[in-house]
Amino acid sequence: MSMDDPLVVVALADGETAFYNRVFDRIWLQHKSEIEVPRCPECNCILKTDRAQQCLWCGHDWH
Repeated sequence: MSMDDPLVVVALADGETAFYNRVFDRIWLQHKSEIEVPRCPECNCILKTDRAQQCLWCGHDWH
């Protein structure tokens, strides 16, 4: 698809950020049961990686 394609023009009409947010929302709704989000066991904030052993937000450490 080219940037001149009418579907592309409509999809990006309200900006790139809005487009990415819509794509994220659609994927999340369709696949949220398949996506594991690693969270801190103490404060429940999202961890930087799935292998993290320390929370960047509250400092909780589980090494």
